Amino acid sequence: MDAEDEPAVVRHRERRVAWPGLLQFGVFLAIVVLGVYMAATDRADSAMVFIGLPALLALGVALSPPAKGIHGKTFKAVTLSLLLCGAMVREGIICILFAAPLVYFVAHIVAAMMDKPPAKRTYAVVPLALALGLEGFIPGLRVVPDQTVTVTHTVALAPAAVAQRIAAGPDFAKVGRPLALAMSPLPGHVTGRGIEVGDGWELAFHGDNHGPGGELLVRVNAVQSGPTGGRVDFGVVSDTSVVHRWLTWTGAELTWSGTSQKTTVTLTLHFTRALDPSWYFGPIEQFMVGSAGDVILDSLGLRDA
Repeated sequence: MDAEDEPAVVRHRERRVAWPGLLQFGVFLAIVVLGVYMAATDRADSAMVFIGLPALLALGVALSPPAKGIHGKTFKAVTLSLLLCGAMVREGIICILFAAPLVYFVAHIVAAMMDKPPAKRTYAVVPLALALGLEGFIPGLRVVPDQTVTVTHTVALAPAAVAQRIAAGPDFAKVGRPLALAMSPLPGHVTGRGIEVGDGWELAFHGDNHGPGGELLVRVNAVQSGPTGGRVDFGVVSDTSVVHRWLTWTGAELTWSGTSQKTTVTLTLHFTRALDPSWYFGPIEQFMVGSAGDVILDSLGLRDA
């Protein structure tokens, strides 16, 4: 073979090597698209789930390069499992994305243990992991699922003007979506106004072809008002929103106090966490609800100065 022909042969081999990778990517993309489509059109019980998707998943695994070592095999299996689960759970994929670091960490611990010689393996890791997995699995075995978040904004408005904006109700079309809530649903439409006892807001979430996004209905339970501030207590009447997958709202208080030129507004949100373990998902939901509190105050025209 002439030297000048060798680069062409090498390029030809490179193209041949690249095709399996591209085909594998296309297969996994097809799995995600099919899964999302079936979930969105209520076809999650069709034969595609039990025949088509397993066939595509098997093809994707067969096309993937052999895993090197215990960690490679473990992470490959975990990644494929998360991919298939994420394709089927629609909004629940947010939970999977947040849980992925924890899942990979546990997989790493087990893989590291199995990567040792048999005499040095600490199999106690597995029972310990199963014991830690009992939180929320056994009825009544939960660690403080009730949480509270407080958000405070200072605005260049008099207390009376703040009360008027609260009474007008939120308008989420006027606020941006923070990075922390990039994949979380926000209300698309709000009806209701007022801050008298019995007044309420109905927050409707965007739906999809699978069904409505649900609604959150809150009512004013108590009101205190004065020239320098006030307080409104909200109770939850019903919650069918998609947010119910991750937490249950239990109430909220909105207080404000200040002078003719500046007012401090504080929103306190109460909720029950739906995800376990508490030590992992508790801080995550605390942070996300705090971001949601900022969005709520912004939607009332009470953006922090």
